Amino acid sequence: MEKNPHPEIKKPIKDNSNGLMSTDDPNIDYNQLGDVEYELHFKDLLDESPLFKLGFNSKNIFYQTQGKTITNMAGNYINKEIFKDFDSIASRQFSKSAYNEIVDKLEKGKIPEGDFVFMRSFMLPGDKTKDYPFIVHGKKNLDEAHELSTHMHEFIHRAIDVTPELKEWMTTSGAEPYEEILMAAFTAKYFPQMAEYETGRVQRNYKIDINTEYNKNLLSNWMNEMETIATNNLKKQGRFYEKPEFKGLVKKPKIEPKIEPKIKPKPPIPKKSFVEMIKSLFTGE
Repeated sequence: MEKNPHPEIKKPIKDNSNGLMSTDDPNIDYNQLGDVEYELHFKDLLDESPLFKLGFNSKNIFYQTQGKTITNMAGNYINKEIFKDFDSIASRQFSKSAYNEIVDKLEKGKIPEGDFVFMRSFMLPGDKTKDYPFIVHGKKNLDEAHELSTHMHEFIHRAIDVTPELKEWMTTSGAEPYEEILMAAFTAKYFPQMAEYETGRVQRNYKIDINTEYNKNLLSNWMNEMETIATNNLKKQGRFYEKPEFKGLVKKPKIEPKIEPKIKPKPPIPKKSFVEMIKSLFTGE
């Protein structure tokens, strides 16, 4: 039996939900956004998370538009390994109409085989003010944090899968069995308002408490190492942007023109007569 390199973290049990965030289908219609407008929605997250930036590509995402999925997942990264058994997985997780839509996109080359993120239609960035017939984090509407974090979650999976250095690190560090636990930790880091939800999700699905002192330190160290690898890769690709530290608006001091003081001229000395000049020699006046 494989020895657990981190005994404090129990080996993850099989999770029927694939560790994906739970929701239901609101059946909303949407208009496809242009690439620039679409990517602007993720600008802050792209600036903050090097792992999300490394894995994110608007060409590698597919939003379901037809029918309903059978499972309650919000999103899933379909890599080459999953794609090998895609027909079997799809028959369990997707309705016939949703499956046919994916196959049609694949055949037309609109999404790459074995390298795309599947998202339910309601995850497309846009207006989320409509009330849905389900509860997400205690709310009756889909909040932006849930939407953004789900995208981050799946594209970090992609970053790991398509980056050789990250795949190797996952194996050598012992983090590979805990990839889904790391996704929860990243979500809690970048979306603190979802920390409680992620803690509960991991506890329910994997029987792991991510808030013990040991687990918090271990996950924090792992995340730092992963983000260092991601940053180095972005630098190699010329895609790394280091945000300057904001020091506030500095106002230049107003320089007053230097005015030299005016010197009052001395009154002219009255000219003395010859007799007065002789007299002053004796009197000293």
